[in-house]
Amino acid sequence: MAAASVTRTSSIARLRSGASRRRVPVVDGVGVLMVASRQRRGRGNWTISHPPRSARVHALSPSRAARHPASPATMGGVATPGEPAGPPPKNRLNQGLRDMVLSLIALLVIIAALLLFNKSCSFNPGGPAADTSSLPTVDVEQQFAQVAGTLDFPLRLPSVPGGWRANSSSTGPAAPASVVVRVGWLTPERYVQLSQSGADPADLVRAETENESPPTGSVDVDGTQWTVHPGRRAERAWTVDLGDTTALITGTGTEDEFRTLARAVQTGRPVERG
Repeated sequence: MAAASVTRTSSIARLRSGASRRRVPVVDGVGVLMVASRQRRGRGNWTISHPPRSARVHALSPSRAARHPASPATMGGVATPGEPAGPPPKNRLNQGLRDMVLSLIALLVIIAALLLFNKSCSFNPGGPAADTSSLPTVDVEQQFAQVAGTLDFPLRLPSVPGGWRANSSSTGPAAPASVVVRVGWLTPERYVQLSQSGADPADLVRAETENESPPTGSVDVDGTQWTVHPGRRAERAWTVDLGDTTALITGTGTEDEFRTLARAVQTGRPVERG
């Protein structure tokens, strides 16, 4: 009898102390830890007390995780492996180098086209140096013979060096009352032109250079004085009165080439009038 009394007393003590607890299973995918405190409030009456809301632990079940996937915002701004990656950032350095190379290629093409277009000329500080093989040739003696009979002054046929190539000839007015006959030569250096007329030296200078500036000096060629005048652009002009003919030399040639042509004019034979 004493043993039975002790066992009953121990069971009642455990019930009063609330030591008996149970873990409630998962309901609707949410695991809620509930503590079942069985407290005796009378014979046969029991109550179940829930823990506070802040103490509940929520965990998504596999079915709810599939219906509500986590967004990058919920993952601290980091995209999940299942999310498609955006376009890779452009390499601005490589793009800039590519544009520079393309621009350089376009510039080289333009330069090559210009060189091919102007292949017969090359840069020269004193004037253009032409490729004489692609230019026409003039027979000076034949041209002078054709016009000599129509002139009021005798033409002089200069004897120029063999390396000079006559490539132009023309006639025109030399106001107020004469004409001018011109012949141009390509020299090894540049270009020189001889003009002959029956006009006064001042009129011939004005007609050929379109410049009325006063003379800038004179040069002596084998005892004959040639007067120096400003020419067109960077050219200069030498003129002389030979008595029956006025001669003028102009062009971009060197002083030695001017002297060579001046000497050839002074010693040149008159062309017969037909």
